[in-house]
Amino acid sequence: MGEEVKGFQKYERLVLNYVSGILVSIESDNYPTLKKNMQRRLVGDSPLEYYDAPRDPVLHVVFKGYCEIAESLQRLEDIEIYIGSFPYRNKSLSKLRSLRYHIENYFEETYILRERLKAYLTRIGRLYRGDSRHNSVKRVTRILFNMVSEMLEPLVRTRGFHTHNSRYTDNTLDRVGTFELLTGPGPGQLQMLAPVYKTAYKEARRKWKGIIKSNNEVVRQLLDAYADGLRPIVFDKSGKIIIPGTVYPQKSAAELKVLKKKVLSLR
Repeated sequence: MGEEVKGFQKYERLVLNYVSGILVSIESDNYPTLKKNMQRRLVGDSPLEYYDAPRDPVLHVVFKGYCEIAESLQRLEDIEIYIGSFPYRNKSLSKLRSLRYHIENYFEETYILRERLKAYLTRIGRLYRGDSRHNSVKRVTRILFNMVSEMLEPLVRTRGFHTHNSRYTDNTLDRVGTFELLTGPGPGQLQMLAPVYKTAYKEARRKWKGIIKSNNEVVRQLLDAYADGLRPIVFDKSGKIIIPGTVYPQKSAAELKVLKKKVLSLR
């Protein structure tokens, strides 16, 4: 038997299974407006502003929000790969500028992920506003909202500083920049420092590759806890989507306590 799928990956599978079922139902013409909306999206047009059935806005909110979060995660994981690769062999693009670009872009993508996670919780809360579990939904989303804010705040704060004041740097990057300047083209170049520059650059790249790898591990843990808290709101125990307004029991105090304990363990 394979390993049990949990966290964000499990939520991902449930969302994609739900969307696949919707796409199959489109062929039967039971949802004419939904069919038109899907067709309009495929050709780049704006969707219509009304729906055929209660499940249509669920598709829009649940699937679109998931796609945004998955895209942000993928970009953070891509940067982990990019930063460990040599830049293009182009004399006008320095290794240090390439490294700085990926570091700054990582901070920016972390900020985008945080905002998407928070926005998704807000949309889910609004989607189930008229649901019998609304109070329970509010409590869970509030816990998750605080978790996202606290765990990503240090990286987002760094992003905000370099965006509004100056480019991000640290002692390691400054050191590489000095060697790059001294060994670069020009009458004052000191080629004797080229091996030192090469070593310093490798050390800086290794350091930041490790930092980003470690940060991504924390992000994945965050997303797993986030999805585990959100999944019972959106899907029932059999994996079927919960349409807003359906009668379901509120989360018990014990269940909320378990969720809080899991969140606290990540801090």
